[in-house]
Order: sequence, then structure tokens, then C-alpha cells
Amino acid sequence: MITPFGRYRWARLPFGLKVSSEIFQRKLTEALGDIEGVFTIADDIIVAGCGRTNEEALIDNDWKLKSCFNVVMTTTFFSMRKRKNFIVKSWAEGWPWHRDISHTVYCCISSLLRDELSIQENIIVKGEAILIPKALRKEMKNRLHSAHLGYDSMMRRARGTIFWPGMAKEIKQMTELCEICQESKPKNQREPLIQHSDGQSPWAKVGMDLFEIKGRPYLVVIDYFSNFTEVDYLSKTTSSQVITILKKQFARFGIPKTIVSDNGPQFSSDEFRQFATKWGINHTVSSPNHPQGNGKAESAVKVIKNMIKKTLQDGRDQYEALLELRNTPTQKTGLSPTEIMFGRKTRSMIPSINTEQKVPNAKTTESRSTRKQSVKKCYDKRAKNLPPLGSGDSVYFEHKQGQHWKLGKVKERLSERAYIVKSQEGVPYRRNRSHMRPTSVNVQIRDVSPQRELLNFDNISETKTSVPTEAPNTAELQMNSDNLVSECEPIEKEQKRVNPITRPKRTTREPAYLKDYVL
Repeated sequence: MITPFGRYRWARLPFGLKVSSEIFQRKLTEALGDIEGVFTIADDIIVAGCGRTNEEALIDNDWKLKSCFNVVMTTTFFSMRKRKNFIVKSWAEGWPWHRDISHTVYCCISSLLRDELSIQENIIVKGEAILIPKALRKEMKNRLHSAHLGYDSMMRRARGTIFWPGMAKEIKQMTELCEICQESKPKNQREPLIQHSDGQSPWAKVGMDLFEIKGRPYLVVIDYFSNFTEVDYLSKTTSSQVITILKKQFARFGIPKTIVSDNGPQFSSDEFRQFATKWGINHTVSSPNHPQGNGKAESAVKVIKNMIKKTLQDGRDQYEALLELRNTPTQKTGLSPTEIMFGRKTRSMIPSINTEQKVPNAKTTESRSTRKQSVKKCYDKRAKNLPPLGSGDSVYFEHKQGQHWKLGKVKERLSERAYIVKSQEGVPYRRNRSHMRPTSVNVQIRDVSPQRELLNFDNISETKTSVPTEAPNTAELQMNSDNLVSECEPIEKEQKRVNPITRPKRTTREPAYLKDYVL
């Protein structure tokens, strides 16, 4: 333990021993004990004013307060001058090898700095860097951070100019606690690639995504094992319409075990969740603003988009283009998606006499695995693993894609790289690990107020009104869901116009003086 008389080691530590309060009490007594009317009790300072009247007592009290203040300022200034004079004297005459000096002075003259300190124009320097006293370090850090530079830039600016013990640690802590710098930081470095498994058989695992061309929405479904692609036009971008199209596809090819999609409203709704549960499908969703999690479907969207745009430019048949796309062998297997999916080639406009059935063999599977490994090796050259986060960790996360970082706290870890993060407002967000950066800032989460109970008007018989509407033509909708872009403009259906129910209005009459005039 450190005492005013030196550093000692206890042979047997007494229970509950704390000498810091005794040292503090003694320092206060030494500094203020000579002032009349000033008493030091524990960590309190009592200034008593005396006088025959109340006014005399107040005047005496103010005088003693000023005296106490002057003593404190003189002691601090003397202590700083004493440290400087001690260093100057020690540099000229030699450094002491004992510890009968204050801890702050000893830190400045440690064995690493003794041979590096010198005096230039009555200023203590270390090499060419000025030794900054403790009272001016905060100001120097603020001046270094005036341009909101990062840690490395601030250290390059300070190195060789100013110095104090522990400067690098304090500058790093300052950059980490600056909210403006943290919110404007670039994205994290990408992590090593985690590839989806292709499944063990065709149509066992499929990916899906939505896209638009000329304002017309489409649904793309691709098989992970064979790369067989299905494209359907959506008359409405709702969960029910997506489910209807998926049911037709599953009726043709069978129910897959797993479907992968993004976190769009069509796939994250309760209706779609109930559909996947009822049909026994494992639904995997990617994190928002992270399209790599649904990369297979994103790649299929890019291919189908290019195909449709090019066929629209030269007026070719899009169904024929889709047929040839499915019959084209892939580079990694040498087989077409149709051959892997059905075990044969489908007949197309290109004549062929080879009707032999082809199925993926061990060599094809090995070449596919080799191709995936080479892709991962190339991707991981500039990637590194980010440390995992735990529940309750304070983080900065991307609120929206391409926007500033926002403070939050990790609530739950869903998978290896998927997390639930709560913002300062208490709103939960799902984010990938690449969209989060840990921070030492203490984040306070506000309590979300409970939702108000809304009045259910359906239970009030007096105000319940039924408005007849025209039933949609199911056959027409079902036929339109199989179209690609055979019609450039969406089909508009005639709907019966229903007058809205409004509040009763009073009867308006013309003024009597207008009866003599023709309007």
C-alpha cells in the first residue's frame, strides 16, 4: 500500500482497513488548519462567521471564505511551480533514486523519461515535444479534435509536438466517446462468406424475391440445387397474392423443405408465417439492408431482369427466352437447370436428337463444391471475422441503409450474425453483425409507452353499415398471375362506384330578395 511515508506491503491485511480517508483528513488539516474559524470534519469544510450582529457575522464569514479560497489557489500554484522546479533541478543536478516525492512527479520522471527530458527556453520538453501539465491536457485534446479527426490522425498530429504520460490512451478514449465521429463512421469491413447449403435434392430448398419492371411487380423463385427459375407476374404485392402463386408452384413441383427470402412485408407478415407453418416449411429470412443473406434470389433477379429488358428491346418472345435460359448448361456442373431438376432436357426451338437422361453424379457434385470453395476463398481475401456481441452490449447500428449510425443496445442474438437491437427510443430492429459497431458509450433505453386501447366500432350495432361491393373475377385473376409481360399496361377492372357515407347536411335556401332577379 502507498502511504505518505513510502510504499509498504502488509504481512497480514487487517479487515476493513482504509487509510485514504485518514490521508485526506490530514491533507485538509495541513492546508486549512491555520485559518481561524475554518474547521475540517471528515470530507466537509465548515466556515464559521463571528460577530455581535448578524451583519458583522456575514462580513466575517465572507472574509474567511476569501481567505480559504486564496489558500487553496496559492497551494495549487505552489504545487505546480514546485513540480516544475523539481524537474528542472533534477535535470541539472541528477535524478533522485528514492520515492520521497509525489506520485505525479514520479510518473513524469520515470526511468523511461529521465534521459529524454530537457529544458528549452524555460520549457520542459521531451525530445521536440512539449511536456503538457495536467491542467492543460483537456484543452490540448479538444484542440486536436477540433477537425473531428480519427485516432490515428490525432496521434500523427500530436506526435513530436506535445506529450504527457498516457496521451495515446486518453486520445483513443476521446475519439470513442465522440458521438459525431461515431455516427459518421464508414461501414464495417466485410466478414468471411457464409454460404447456403444447396440441399440434397431438387426443389428441397428455394429462394424467392420480388422485383419491378416498368411499374409491374414480379415474383422470382429459384431452386438452390438446380438453379431452376420460376417467374410470375403479381397483380398485387400482398402476402395473399404471393401465397397463391407459391401454392400453384408447390402443386407442380412439390413442397420444399426450406424457403429463403428477405425481410420484406410480404414474407414477414403473420399470414405468410401461418402459411409456412401449415404447409410444414422452414422459413429463413435475411436481415434488413443485407441482401447477401438472400444472394441466390438476388442473383436470379439480376438475370431475369436483364432477360426481360433485352427481349422488350428487340421484341422477342419472353417465354422462349425463359425456356432457353433453363436449358443452358451451367459452368460448374455442365448440366442445365432443367436436366438437374427433371433428369432430362425439355424440347425447345433448337433441334436435338440426344434424349439421354442425365442426373448429377459424384463428379458433378465435387465440381460444384470446388466452385463454391474457390468463390469463398476469393471473397475472404479482404474479409475478417467481427467479434460476437452479447445481450446488453452498447452498439452503434445502421438505422437505414446509407445513413448515419445510431445508438442502441443488443437485446437478443438470433443466429450467428443476426441480432435484435433496441434503439434509444425503445424500438427493436433486426440487424446483421456487419451493421453494428460496439462502443463504450453507456446507452439509456427509454421505456415505450403502452399502446392505447382503440374503440372497436364493429361491436356497435347502431353505426355498423354494410356496403355492397362487386365480387372479383377469380378466373381472371388466376390467369393474369401466369403472365410475364404479354401486356405492357396493367389490366384495369371496372368497379362499381360506391358513394361514401357522409354526415347529414342541413337544407340550404336562397334568400328571398333574389326572387325578383333572374340568375
